[in-house]
Amino acid sequence: MAAPAAGGFNVNQAAASGIHQAGLGASNEMGYKPMQVNPALVRQQGYDPATMNGVNPITANTVTGQGFDPSKIKGAGQITSDTVTGQGFNASTIGNLGLSTNDKVNAGQLAGSDLSAYTNPYEDQVVQQSLGDIERQRLMAQNSGGAQAGAANAFGGSRQGIAEAETNRAYAEQAAKTASGLRQSGYMNAQNQAGQDIGRTMQADLANQQAGMQSSQFNVGTDLQSQQANQAANMQANQFGASAQNQAALANQQSGMQAQQLNAGNTLAMQQANQAAQMQSGQFGASATNQAAMANQNANLQAQQATAGNTMNTQQANQSALNQAGQFGANAYNKEGQLNQAAMMQSQMANQQAGLQGSQQRLNAGAQLGNMSNLGFGMGQQVQNRMDQQGLAQQALQQQLINEAKGQYQGFTGAPQQSLQALLAAVGGAPNVGSQTQGYTPGLFDYLSLGAGMR
Repeated sequence: MAAPAAGGFNVNQAAASGIHQAGLGASNEMGYKPMQVNPALVRQQGYDPATMNGVNPITANTVTGQGFDPSKIKGAGQITSDTVTGQGFNASTIGNLGLSTNDKVNAGQLAGSDLSAYTNPYEDQVVQQSLGDIERQRLMAQNSGGAQAGAANAFGGSRQGIAEAETNRAYAEQAAKTASGLRQSGYMNAQNQAGQDIGRTMQADLANQQAGMQSSQFNVGTDLQSQQANQAANMQANQFGASAQNQAALANQQSGMQAQQLNAGNTLAMQQANQAAQMQSGQFGASATNQAAMANQNANLQAQQATAGNTMNTQQANQSALNQAGQFGANAYNKEGQLNQAAMMQSQMANQQAGLQGSQQRLNAGAQLGNMSNLGFGMGQQVQNRMDQQGLAQQALQQQLINEAKGQYQGFTGAPQQSLQALLAAVGGAPNVGSQTQGYTPGLFDYLSLGAGMR
């Protein structure tokens, strides 16, 4: 068999090198540790409620009563005109308006929420099933290790004990990681669902509060407009009635003056009647003046009360708006923190999964390299066997050629002597050539010369 050329490809060396590299890659990946996932902390954002400023105090106007002096009777025959005082009217008042009340909205807290309704009811079954699968794998690994130790006549030895201890430790660590990962995933899922329900409840409460505020404000505005319309109508009616009475009084005064001018000789009784009329008119005028002052005072108080009420309503509305803005800002900040927390957890879990996948791919690549090396080793063995078989076949063929050549050579060297014996037998009675040529061995040229003479 010919030796391989120097510097050529050796499949056995390549296979051995590949198996060595695959073993080194698998040994490096056995100590791989995935990155740890650390949950991000969310700081709850609160807010300071708005405060209300003081309302201006209400001060009442001071009313002074109006009196009158009785008229005196002068000499008869004097004509005095009746004093006509303007007829006032009482302004209508506006009743109490309904106050706008708003329900307070309290933000839900995840800390006090019951997460049992959001957890997977089959979580314990999934965890137990996963742990059972890991336990079966551990027992299978120990049985395989025991079988290998028994086959090597090392069953129960220290190496088997160390191998079983390492197997138990690795499978216990995998079981702890699997159980904690499944339960942590279930807890985070329950937290996310509970947080979503709290957010939806908060949005519904805010929407209901806003609708209640709008309806209450609309009702208060409608009540105020209706009372203002009634007040304006009553004032117009009272003004019309007072105007009619004043015109009637003026007409009566004019007719009285005409009657006095026509009746120049009025008697004392007429003067007394005039005096009584003047006193009554004086009382009426004082009473009207006092009533007007009291009405003005009451209207001023009501105006100040209405102004104070409007100021209180304005401050309450501003306070509610500030509180809503603070609650909305705190809720938005908390929700942003929760979203950031979920995003960080997802990114860390994705990085952890990518690391595990990369390790698995490297292990697969090492296994493929080992398989290819084993395949190359097998191919090298086949090539070696084929080369050995070819060498044996070539050796047998060369030996056969040597044997054939040797036989042909022996036949070639004995052919002249056989031909000579045949000629001597044909002529008969000839002396034995061998006795005459004793001590002489014919050569090749002798046989050729003899053959040429026989032509």
